[in-house]
Amino acid sequence: MLGLRRGTVKLVSYKPAWAVAYLRERKRLRVALHGIAQGIEHIGSTAVPGICAKPLIDMMVGLNSLRDVAECRGPLQALGYGYRGSVVAGERLFVKGPDHKRTHYLHIIRIGSRYWSLHLKFRDYLRKHDVVAQEYATLKRRLAVINPRNRPAYNAGKEPFIRNVLRAAAGRARKPRQ
Repeated sequence: MLGLRRGTVKLVSYKPAWAVAYLRERKRLRVALHGIAQGIEHIGSTAVPGICAKPLIDMMVGLNSLRDVAECRGPLQALGYGYRGSVVAGERLFVKGPDHKRTHYLHIIRIGSRYWSLHLKFRDYLRKHDVVAQEYATLKRRLAVINPRNRPAYNAGKEPFIRNVLRAAAGRARKPRQ
């Protein structure tokens, strides 16, 4: 059900079990990060019912400050997460699973930050607008065929669509376009 080789792009049909896997992991994270984590959210395509996704559970943990990441490292390592550092400004990344079968990505972000809000707006817009979610799935499938071993190119190809969705979510566009 879960697992993908690092750096590859392979999409599978939506699995209701992804929501269950997220809830199970969120419970473990709440216990491990009690008093540190201010919020835990399921993000990415596995959080949007009905669309294809890479079989990885993407989650966001909100902290009051990224300085608190140091307190998270030990508890997260005990849960099987490896620290990957700062991949994107304003975020620290932890991954679960070996390189040949990653299962979870954990994005540590300052709660309430712009980055936190954008992830939630994008997810929530797709959850509420099935036609747009299906357009996103179509784009992802096309990009996955073109970039099966080039995740940076795959991600870059999604960026214009994501920006349009975020404009629509903010009321600045009528309908996202590919």
